Amino acid sequence: MPKARVCKYCGKYLLPGEQVCHHCGGRVRTYGWLWLTLAFLAVVGAASIFVWRAVVDKDEAAKEGDQLFVTPEFTERVRAYEELTPFSENLAAVCRDGRWGYIDAQGNEVIACQYTHAAPFHGGVGQVTSGRTILYINAKGERVDGGVRNVSPAVNSPFAVFQEEGRRPRYGVRDANGNVVVQPLYDSLSAVSQGIAVAVLYTEGIRGRDIEAELAQPLPILLDPDLDVPVRYMTDSALNADTQRLRHYGYVDMRGATTFTPEDFERATTSRLNMRRYAERQQRLRALENERIDRLRIRREQQMQDSIDAIIALGDISEEPSPATPVAESYP
Repeated sequence: MPKARVCKYCGKYLLPGEQVCHHCGGRVRTYGWLWLTLAFLAVVGAASIFVWRAVVDKDEAAKEGDQLFVTPEFTERVRAYEELTPFSENLAAVCRDGRWGYIDAQGNEVIACQYTHAAPFHGGVGQVTSGRTILYINAKGERVDGGVRNVSPAVNSPFAVFQEEGRRPRYGVRDANGNVVVQPLYDSLSAVSQGIAVAVLYTEGIRGRDIEAELAQPLPILLDPDLDVPVRYMTDSALNADTQRLRHYGYVDMRGATTFTPEDFERATTSRLNMRRYAERQQRLRALENERIDRLRIRREQQMQDSIDAIIALGDISEEPSPATPVAESYP
């Protein structure tokens, strides 16, 4: 049973649905319009939330679709290239045998490696160089007019590259919350683009030298008869000048999967250790050479002193009185 209403002017009961008091003629205030307004606002708010959620879900789905991942098939294909670049618009410029082309997100070569240089795609157009001629091509490799020159791939990523301090810096990746998603194992990392980054490992060596063979040889032993033979070693300046650093390219995704193999990491680590051991060996060889020079100097000084002593001894003998020589008599 509905609650009885009372007129606020005369205090008498009103009839159901009555808008004007039949006792005093006072107008009765109703809140129907307020409830309608609230209901309308609720409907509009719910519709807005639904539309916003649909847009957000679409954006997240699109972002998820742009994320690239390292797979065994992808790894097998990209290891055929000697240099890699970040992805842009699902294409990445790659180099094989000194010539540049493009691969897609699956690692398939969609534009043949035939150019002198290739830049990232931007707005569906990539800049390539053939000899001294600058050309613009589309994703099918067809020549087009116009384009943007030397554009770096657009990077809008929640991931950030960080550097781990140490004797030799290493690089990894953190997400927006600061969590490490890629361990600092690499000598260089590009910015993360489409959920994947270009990683670089270095291997080092000395130009014209077999480091492992030299490290296997024992250090020379300084013997007195061999002091005239110098000990060969490399100075620090020569070591720095002849050091060769080779760059090995790969990709790493934000799950930590990489196109590098365990053998690649071991080879890079071994080359660094061998370079360190080789530098220490050169220091020991230099110390041996300094010792050889000192011992040779001492030996020569001793030889010189022995010669002086021998000369003095001969001089002492010559100063001893000689027997008298008879003088012949002369006759007139």
